Amino acid sequence: MTGFLERLARGDRVAERVVVVVAHPDDEVLAAGSRMDRMEDLTVVHITDGSPRDMEDARRLGFAMREDYASLRRREVVAAMEALGADAELLCLWHPDKESILHGAAIVEQLVEELDGAASVITHAYEHGHPDHDTAALCVSLAV
Repeated sequence: MTGFLERLARGDRVAERVVVVVAHPDDEVLAAGSRMDRMEDLTVVHITDGSPRDMEDARRLGFAMREDYASLRRREVVAAMEALGADAELLCLWHPDKESILHGAAIVEQLVEELDGAASVITHAYEHGHPDHDTAALCVSLAV
C-alpha cells in the first residue's frame, strides 16, 4: 500500500481514519485544507477555543465576551469545512487560547482516547514558536 502522504499528494481518497489535531480553529485549514475533502473518516480536534483571556483579538473585532469570540471561531470552522467539502467530526477541548500548556496532562489524556484507532494523525511541527502549536505537537507525540 502506498503511504498516506503520497496518496494525499496524488489526490487519492483516504478511507482510513485520520485525525487532525491543531491548536486553534483555522489551523486545520493551514495543515490539510486542500486535501480534507479526500479524507473519508476525518476528525478534527482543536485543543483551544481560539479565544485568549486577554481579549485583545475579541475586542478588536467588537466582542465584549471571550466566549462570544470563541463561538465565532467555531462557526468559522464549520463554514470552512463546508466550503472545503470536508465531512469531518469537529471536536474542541475548549482550553483558552495561549494557555494550553497549563492543561497538558488533560489534553494528553483526551487525545489518547481520540487518537485510538486512527491510521494517521496530522498536527503541528514543534517550532518553538506559538506556545499552543508546540503544546499540540508535544501532546500528540505523548498521546501516540
